[in-house]
Amino acid sequence: LAEELLESNAAKVVMADINREHLAQQEERLKARHGDRVKGILCDVTGQENVRNLIAASAEFFNSRFDLLINNAGGGFGGYFSDQTDADWKAAFDLNFFSALYGMRAVLPIMLQQGGGQIINVISGVALWPMPYQSRYSATKAALNGLTLALRYEYWDDNIKISSATPGTTATAIFGDMKPPENAQT
Repeated sequence: LAEELLESNAAKVVMADINREHLAQQEERLKARHGDRVKGILCDVTGQENVRNLIAASAEFFNSRFDLLINNAGGGFGGYFSDQTDADWKAAFDLNFFSALYGMRAVLPIMLQQGGGQIINVISGVALWPMPYQSRYSATKAALNGLTLALRYEYWDDNIKISSATPGTTATAIFGDMKPPENAQT
C-alpha cells in the first residue's frame, strides 16, 4: 500500500509495523526509490497509547496534516469455536477491531480541524460471508465493518470519508500460521 501511494505521487507516507526487521527492510527499500517521502514507525497497534503516539508522529512528519489513514493491521485467528478462550477472543478483537478504532479516535480530531480527510478500514469478505473455523476473524471484521458504516454517516458532513475496503484473498504473511484444525472434515 505504501509503495502504491508513493508511486501515485503521495507527498509523504508513514508505514507502521510491529516487526522491527521487516519495517526497516521496507523503509530502506522505499527510501532508496522515494527518498525522504517515506517513514517507518515501530508500533504495536493493539495498545491505544501506542497508536496515539503513531498518529502524532505521523502528523508531525506530514507537517500537521493527515489526509489518509489506512487501518490494515490484522490476523486470521482461525480454529474451532469450542477451543477458543476469552483470551483468544480478546487478542483477535485487539488486533482486528480495536487497533482501527484507536487509529480513528486519534486521527479524527486532526481531520476535523483541517476540514476533511479519508479513513479506509481493511476488512475481509469473511465479514460478509462467514466461514467455518473463522468465527473470531469473521466477528472482528464484521464489527469493524459495522463501525465503519456507522461512522461514515456520522462524519460525512465534516468532509471525512470513512470506507471499508475488502481486497479479497491476498497472499500475505497472515496465511503463514494458518492450518486447518486437526478434527476438521475435508
